[in-house]
Amino acid sequence: MKRFFAIIVFAALAVAMPYVIYTLYQNDKELTEKGIDVEATIVSVEGTGRSKDVKVEYKNKKGETVTAKGIINDGNYEVGREFKGKYLPDDPKTVHLPAKRTLKWLVYGICGFLALLGWGVLISLVKGAIFSRSVGAHGVITRAQVMNYNNETSVCTVSFRRADGLECTVDVRSDIPYGTGAYVNIKYIPKGKSARVIILGY
Repeated sequence: MKRFFAIIVFAALAVAMPYVIYTLYQNDKELTEKGIDVEATIVSVEGTGRSKDVKVEYKNKKGETVTAKGIINDGNYEVGREFKGKYLPDDPKTVHLPAKRTLKWLVYGICGFLALLGWGVLISLVKGAIFSRSVGAHGVITRAQVMNYNNETSVCTVSFRRADGLECTVDVRSDIPYGTGAYVNIKYIPKGKSARVIILGY
């Protein structure tokens, strides 16, 4: 169940992050290519955190004062602050303070890293699920002795004798911290001079 939940989480991460990058890039591109430059002033700030409601004023080409919602990306919401902003022709009621290039690339980099992480972990989890199902369906049941359990990596080292008499020591990932010297039931499929193993429990 934990593996299934983890697959869902990392699959969502792997799919969502590229979409986030694409959306941010398209929005930034549209604002750069179509945005109209204005000199805006912050006139009021309400709320806290991400729920801040920032109001700004600017003069349009007709010389009229327009009150609009301000999208401020640098965290400086000081009333009276003047800045060079942009608004889209179809949305003059929203003025954006364009993010600095370094900030944009930092966001792209973080999202890209999370996307790669999501795909990497997802592939590993799917391979693990296929491996567990394969061993579970076709493996041979036997007893094995726990030689060590690493709490940091959740890897259990077990030793057992295969049906052909070959002694094997194998590292197996396990969420259960089996005690050193304990005997556990395992299923294995021979692989060369070793084996592919899953732990069934005590």
